[in-house]
Amino acid sequence: MFRSISAFIFILLFLSSCHRYHKVLEITDTSELNGVASASGLAIHNDHYFVIGDDSPFLFKVDSQFNVIQKWQIYPADTSKLKIPGNVKPDFESLENIGDSILLVFGSGSKSPQRDIFIRINPNDPNEVETYSMTVFYQHLRNQKNLKDTELNIEGLTVRKNKLYLFNRIPSLIFEMDYSAFLEHIQDRSKLPAIETYSYKLPAINGVRAGFSGVTSVSYIPYLIFTASVEATDNSTHDGAILGSFAGAIRLKDDRPGSSIKTIRLDTGNIPVKVESIGVETIHSDRHMTVILVTDSDGKESMIYRCRMSW
Repeated sequence: MFRSISAFIFILLFLSSCHRYHKVLEITDTSELNGVASASGLAIHNDHYFVIGDDSPFLFKVDSQFNVIQKWQIYPADTSKLKIPGNVKPDFESLENIGDSILLVFGSGSKSPQRDIFIRINPNDPNEVETYSMTVFYQHLRNQKNLKDTELNIEGLTVRKNKLYLFNRIPSLIFEMDYSAFLEHIQDRSKLPAIETYSYKLPAINGVRAGFSGVTSVSYIPYLIFTASVEATDNSTHDGAILGSFAGAIRLKDDRPGSSIKTIRLDTGNIPVKVESIGVETIHSDRHMTVILVTDSDGKESMIYRCRMSW
Protein backbone atom coordinates (compact mmCIF):
# COMPACT_ATOMS: atom_id res chain seq x y z
CA MET A 1 0.00 0.00 0.00
CA PHE A 2 2.75 2.45 0.93
CA ARG A 3 4.51 1.67 -2.31
CA SER A 4 1.30 2.46 -4.24
CA ILE A 5 0.82 5.74 -2.39
CA SER A 6 4.44 6.73 -3.05
CA ALA A 7 4.05 5.92 -6.74
CA PHE A 8 0.82 7.94 -6.88
CA ILE A 9 2.48 10.96 -5.27
CA PHE A 10 5.42 10.67 -7.66
CA ILE A 11 3.07 10.67 -10.66
CA LEU A 12 1.23 13.74 -9.36
CA LEU A 13 4.48 15.61 -8.83
CA PHE A 14 5.72 14.60 -12.27
CA LEU A 15 2.51 15.75 -13.98
CA SER A 16 2.55 19.00 -11.98
CA SER A 17 6.13 19.63 -13.06
CA CYS A 18 5.29 18.97 -16.70
CA HIS A 19 2.38 21.39 -16.56
CA ARG A 20 4.40 24.00 -14.71
CA TYR A 21 7.14 24.12 -17.31
CA HIS A 22 5.06 23.64 -20.46
CA LYS A 23 5.75 26.51 -22.86
CA VAL A 24 2.85 28.96 -22.50
CA LEU A 25 2.26 32.57 -23.51
CA GLU A 26 -1.43 33.02 -22.86
CA ILE A 27 -3.22 36.39 -22.95
CA THR A 28 -5.42 36.82 -19.88
CA ASP A 29 -6.28 40.54 -20.15
CA THR A 30 -6.03 43.12 -22.91
CA SER A 31 -6.85 46.76 -23.61
CA GLU A 32 -6.08 49.67 -25.91
CA LEU A 33 -3.72 52.33 -24.59
CA ASN A 34 -5.73 55.45 -25.32
CA GLY A 35 -3.57 58.25 -26.67
CA VAL A 36 -0.46 56.08 -27.08
CA ALA A 37 -0.08 55.40 -30.79
CA SER A 38 3.40 53.89 -30.94
CA ALA A 39 4.22 52.13 -27.67
CA SER A 40 7.83 50.96 -27.73
CA GLY A 41 8.99 50.61 -24.13
CA LEU A 42 7.50 49.45 -20.82
CA ALA A 43 8.67 49.52 -17.21
CA ILE A 44 6.85 48.51 -14.04
CA HIS A 45 7.18 50.64 -10.90
CA ASN A 46 5.07 50.53 -7.71
CA ASP A 47 2.08 48.73 -9.26
CA HIS A 48 1.98 51.11 -12.23
CA TYR A 49 3.28 50.77 -15.77
CA PHE A 50 5.34 53.45 -17.48
CA VAL A 51 5.20 53.49 -21.29
CA ILE A 52 7.09 55.40 -23.99
CA GLY A 53 6.47 55.69 -27.73
CA ASP A 54 9.11 55.76 -30.44
CA ASP A 55 7.77 59.01 -31.92
CA SER A 56 6.29 60.59 -28.79
CA PRO A 57 7.85 63.22 -26.50
CA PHE A 58 5.88 61.88 -23.52
CA LEU A 59 6.27 59.35 -20.74
CA PHE A 60 2.87 57.81 -19.94
CA LYS A 61 1.73 56.36 -16.61
CA VAL A 62 -0.78 53.48 -16.77
CA ASP A 63 -2.68 51.92 -13.87
CA SER A 64 -3.25 48.22 -13.22
CA GLN A 65 -6.58 48.39 -15.09
CA PHE A 66 -4.69 49.64 -18.17
CA ASN A 67 -5.96 53.22 -17.98
CA VAL A 68 -3.55 56.01 -19.00
CA ILE A 69 -3.72 58.24 -15.94
CA GLN A 70 -0.89 60.75 -16.46
CA LYS A 71 1.80 61.89 -18.89
CA TRP A 72 4.92 64.04 -18.76
CA GLN A 73 6.97 65.63 -21.52
CA ILE A 74 10.48 64.17 -21.43
CA TYR A 75 11.80 65.42 -24.78
CA PRO A 76 11.56 68.88 -26.41
CA ALA A 77 9.06 68.82 -29.27
CA ASP A 78 5.96 70.56 -30.58
CA THR A 79 3.34 68.97 -28.34
CA SER A 80 0.48 70.36 -30.44
CA LYS A 81 1.26 67.54 -32.86
CA LEU A 82 0.58 63.93 -31.96
CA LYS A 83 3.90 62.65 -33.29
CA ILE A 84 7.48 63.77 -33.78
CA PRO A 85 8.37 63.53 -37.52
CA GLY A 86 10.41 60.48 -38.39
CA ASN A 87 13.45 62.41 -39.62
CA VAL A 88 13.96 64.11 -36.23
CA LYS A 89 12.38 61.75 -33.69
CA PRO A 90 14.65 60.35 -30.95
CA ASP A 91 13.16 56.88 -31.56
CA PHE A 92 12.81 55.89 -27.93
CA GLU A 93 12.70 52.08 -28.08
CA SER A 94 13.98 51.02 -24.66
CA LEU A 95 12.68 51.71 -21.16
CA GLU A 96 13.57 50.00 -17.89
CA ASN A 97 13.13 50.56 -14.18
CA ILE A 98 16.36 49.84 -12.31
CA GLY A 99 15.38 50.77 -8.77
CA ASP A 100 13.05 52.90 -6.73
CA SER A 101 14.15 56.15 -8.30
CA ILE A 102 15.55 55.58 -11.81
CA LEU A 103 13.98 54.93 -15.19
CA LEU A 104 16.36 54.58 -18.14
CA VAL A 105 15.39 55.48 -21.72
CA PHE A 106 17.55 54.80 -24.79
CA GLY A 107 17.11 56.07 -28.32
CA SER A 108 17.63 53.39 -30.94
CA GLY A 109 20.78 54.86 -32.50
CA SER A 110 19.47 53.86 -35.95
CA LYS A 111 19.98 57.42 -37.21
CA SER A 112 22.77 59.65 -35.94
CA PRO A 113 22.74 62.06 -34.17
CA GLN A 114 18.93 62.35 -33.90
CA ARG A 115 18.52 58.97 -32.17
CA ASP A 116 21.69 59.01 -30.09
CA ILE A 117 19.85 59.91 -26.88
CA PHE A 118 20.01 58.58 -23.31
CA ILE A 119 17.63 59.79 -20.59
CA ARG A 120 17.39 59.15 -16.86
CA ILE A 121 14.08 59.89 -15.15
CA ASN A 122 12.92 59.84 -11.54
CA PRO A 123 9.67 57.81 -11.65
CA ASN A 124 8.56 59.43 -8.38
CA ASP A 125 8.87 62.85 -10.03
CA PRO A 126 9.12 62.41 -13.84
CA ASN A 127 9.78 66.14 -14.23
CA GLU A 128 13.31 65.29 -13.08
CA VAL A 129 14.93 64.40 -16.40
CA GLU A 130 18.61 64.09 -17.32
CA THR A 131 19.45 63.92 -21.05
CA TYR A 132 22.78 62.82 -22.56
CA SER A 133 24.24 62.46 -26.03
CA MET A 134 25.19 58.90 -26.96
CA THR A 135 26.92 59.56 -30.29
CA VAL A 136 30.41 58.52 -29.18
CA PHE A 137 29.11 55.51 -27.27
CA TYR A 138 26.88 54.34 -30.14
CA GLN A 139 29.80 54.58 -32.54
CA HIS A 140 31.65 52.35 -30.07
CA LEU A 141 28.83 49.80 -30.47
CA ARG A 142 28.91 50.09 -34.27
CA ASN A 143 32.61 49.26 -34.16
CA GLN A 144 32.01 45.91 -32.45
CA LYS A 145 32.91 43.07 -34.80
CA ASN A 146 29.45 41.45 -34.70
CA LEU A 147 27.81 44.68 -35.89
CA LYS A 148 30.19 45.80 -38.63
CA ASP A 149 28.49 46.28 -42.02
CA THR A 150 25.05 45.99 -40.38
CA GLU A 151 22.69 48.37 -38.57
CA LEU A 152 22.64 49.53 -34.97
CA ASN A 153 19.09 49.51 -33.62
CA ILE A 154 18.84 49.28 -29.82
CA GLU A 155 15.41 47.94 -28.89
CA GLY A 156 15.76 46.84 -25.28
CA LEU A 157 17.78 47.36 -22.14
CA THR A 158 18.02 45.94 -18.68
CA VAL A 159 20.43 46.20 -15.75
CA ARG A 160 21.16 43.23 -13.51
CA LYS A 161 23.86 43.02 -10.82
CA ASN A 162 25.56 46.16 -12.19
CA LYS A 163 25.66 44.79 -15.72
CA LEU A 164 23.96 46.69 -18.52
CA TYR A 165 22.51 44.61 -21.35
CA LEU A 166 21.51 46.32 -24.61
CA PHE A 167 19.53 44.30 -27.15
CA ASN A 168 20.02 45.06 -30.85
CA ARG A 169 17.16 44.22 -33.17
CA ILE A 170 18.76 42.75 -36.32
CA PRO A 171 21.24 41.19 -36.17
CA SER A 172 19.95 39.85 -32.85
CA LEU A 173 22.78 40.82 -30.52
CA ILE A 174 23.24 41.47 -26.83
CA PHE A 175 25.85 44.02 -25.75
CA GLU A 176 26.98 43.46 -22.15
CA MET A 177 29.02 45.95 -20.14
CA ASP A 178 29.63 47.26 -16.63
CA TYR A 179 26.83 49.70 -15.84
CA SER A 180 29.01 51.90 -13.62
CA ALA A 181 31.62 52.18 -16.38
CA PHE A 182 28.89 53.13 -18.84
CA LEU A 183 27.60 55.89 -16.53
CA GLU A 184 31.12 57.23 -15.99
CA HIS A 185 31.59 57.51 -19.73
CA ILE A 186 28.24 59.21 -20.31
CA GLN A 187 28.53 61.65 -17.41
CA ASP A 188 32.25 62.43 -17.41
CA ARG A 189 33.31 61.51 -20.97
CA SER A 190 35.72 59.03 -19.46
CA LYS A 191 37.02 56.03 -21.36
CA LEU A 192 34.56 53.82 -23.20
CA PRO A 193 33.37 50.72 -21.35
CA ALA A 194 34.57 47.28 -22.40
CA ILE A 195 31.85 45.36 -24.23
CA GLU A 196 31.04 41.67 -24.60
CA THR A 197 28.79 40.73 -27.53
CA TYR A 198 26.50 37.71 -27.80
CA SER A 199 24.74 36.65 -31.00
CA TYR A 200 21.46 34.74 -31.33
CA LYS A 201 19.37 33.21 -34.09
CA LEU A 202 15.66 33.74 -33.44
CA PRO A 203 12.69 31.95 -35.04
CA ALA A 204 11.17 33.01 -38.36
CA ILE A 205 7.60 33.51 -39.60
CA ASN A 206 6.95 33.02 -43.31
CA GLY A 207 10.69 32.98 -43.87
CA VAL A 208 11.29 36.33 -42.12
CA ARG A 209 13.59 36.16 -39.10
CA ALA A 210 12.47 37.70 -35.79
CA GLY A 211 14.51 40.45 -34.16
CA PHE A 212 14.79 41.48 -30.53
CA SER A 213 12.26 44.15 -29.52
CA GLY A 214 12.47 44.38 -25.72
CA VAL A 215 13.96 42.88 -22.56
CA THR A 216 13.67 42.92 -18.79
CA SER A 217 15.15 41.00 -15.86
CA VAL A 218 14.57 40.20 -12.21
CA SER A 219 17.60 40.00 -9.93
CA TYR A 220 16.66 36.72 -8.22
CA ILE A 221 15.95 34.57 -11.29
CA PRO A 222 18.74 33.64 -13.74
CA TYR A 223 17.08 34.75 -16.99
CA LEU A 224 16.82 37.68 -19.37
CA ILE A 225 13.14 37.87 -20.37
CA PHE A 226 12.77 39.27 -23.89
CA THR A 227 10.36 39.96 -26.73
CA ALA A 228 10.99 39.62 -30.45
CA SER A 229 8.87 40.64 -33.41
CA VAL A 230 8.74 39.84 -37.11
CA GLU A 231 8.27 42.61 -39.63
CA ALA A 232 8.69 42.35 -43.41
CA THR A 233 11.11 45.25 -43.89
CA ASP A 234 14.69 45.40 -45.12
CA ASN A 235 15.95 48.18 -42.82
CA SER A 236 15.55 49.62 -39.33
CA THR A 237 13.94 52.93 -40.25
CA HIS A 238 10.92 51.81 -42.32
CA ASP A 239 7.87 49.88 -41.15
CA GLY A 240 6.79 46.73 -42.95
CA ALA A 241 4.01 44.17 -42.78
CA ILE A 242 3.63 42.82 -39.24
CA LEU A 243 3.85 39.02 -39.19
CA GLY A 244 3.82 38.21 -35.46
CA SER A 245 5.74 38.23 -32.20
CA PHE A 246 7.44 36.05 -29.60
CA ALA A 247 8.46 36.22 -25.96
CA GLY A 248 11.30 34.22 -24.56
CA ALA A 249 14.02 33.68 -22.00
CA ILE A 250 17.80 33.48 -22.16
CA ARG A 251 19.44 31.52 -19.37
CA LEU A 252 22.27 33.30 -17.58
CA LYS A 253 25.31 31.21 -16.75
CA ASP A 254 27.73 32.74 -14.26
CA ASP A 255 25.74 35.97 -14.76
CA ARG A 256 26.44 35.97 -18.49
CA PRO A 257 23.99 35.28 -21.34
CA GLY A 258 24.27 31.64 -22.33
CA SER A 259 23.36 29.83 -25.51
CA SER A 260 20.18 28.34 -23.98
CA ILE A 261 17.22 30.31 -25.35
CA LYS A 262 13.50 29.57 -25.18
CA THR A 263 10.92 31.28 -27.41
CA ILE A 264 7.12 31.18 -27.37
CA ARG A 265 4.93 32.65 -30.10
CA LEU A 266 2.13 34.99 -29.02
CA ASP A 267 -1.20 33.78 -30.41
CA THR A 268 -3.48 36.73 -31.26
CA GLY A 269 -5.65 34.93 -33.79
CA ASN A 270 -5.82 36.24 -37.32
CA ILE A 271 -4.40 39.68 -36.48
CA PRO A 272 -0.62 39.55 -35.92
CA VAL A 273 0.85 42.15 -33.58
CA LYS A 274 4.25 43.74 -33.10
CA VAL A 275 5.20 43.35 -29.45
CA GLU A 276 7.73 45.99 -28.44
CA SER A 277 8.45 45.51 -24.76
CA ILE A 278 7.87 43.34 -21.69
CA GLY A 279 7.68 43.74 -17.94
CA VAL A 280 7.43 41.09 -15.23
CA GLU A 281 4.41 41.76 -13.01
CA THR A 282 4.40 38.66 -10.78
CA ILE A 283 6.92 35.85 -10.28
CA HIS A 284 5.29 32.49 -9.57
CA SER A 285 8.52 30.51 -9.97
CA ASP A 286 11.77 30.97 -11.86
CA ARG A 287 10.09 29.75 -15.08
CA HIS A 288 6.47 30.77 -14.50
CA MET A 289 5.36 34.40 -14.28
CA THR A 290 2.76 36.99 -15.20
CA VAL A 291 4.09 39.49 -17.73
CA ILE A 292 2.86 42.70 -19.35
CA LEU A 293 3.41 43.30 -23.07
CA VAL A 294 2.90 46.44 -25.16
CA THR A 295 2.59 46.72 -28.94
CA ASP A 296 3.32 49.29 -31.62
CA SER A 297 0.36 49.20 -34.01
CA ASP A 298 2.00 51.46 -36.64
CA GLY A 299 -0.36 54.42 -36.34
CA LYS A 300 -3.29 52.78 -34.56
CA GLU A 301 -3.88 52.69 -30.81
CA SER A 302 -1.25 50.59 -29.06
CA MET A 303 -2.32 47.47 -27.20
CA ILE A 304 -1.33 46.26 -23.74
CA TYR A 305 -1.61 42.61 -22.69
CA ARG A 306 -1.36 40.74 -19.44
CA CYS A 307 -0.08 37.21 -20.12
CA ARG A 308 0.70 34.00 -18.31
CA MET A 309 4.19 32.93 -19.38
CA SER A 310 6.04 29.70 -18.60
CA TRP A 311 8.66 27.56 -20.29
